Amino acid sequence: MLNRGDAETQRENQLTEKIIGCAIEVHKSLGPGLLESAYEECFCYELNQQGLSFDAQLLTYLKLYKRPIGLLMNFNVPTLKSGIKRLVNQFQELSAPPRLGGE
Repeated sequence: MLNRGDAETQRENQLTEKIIGCAIEVHKSLGPGLLESAYEECFCYELNQQGLSFDAQLLTYLKLYKRPIGLLMNFNVPTLKSGIKRLVNQFQELSAPPRLGGE
């Protein structure tokens, strides 16, 4: 039986796999060497097709929303595997994201 921490880790790993799968599809289709905006547009499309929401500015969002994991991707590499970095945010507890704008 999985405890809450194990279940959360499993959920994060499944989500990470889904995101990386989207990135691989984009990289397979476009290859390396294009402008960042081309990859961004196609990657956003793929994420939307999978029903995944997303934001930019990884480190800021990891801290503000107390998210445990983020992915940085460099599409300008021969194989996407070498262009993916998984960042882990260091914090003690998972909680609801803070309300922005004084709400």
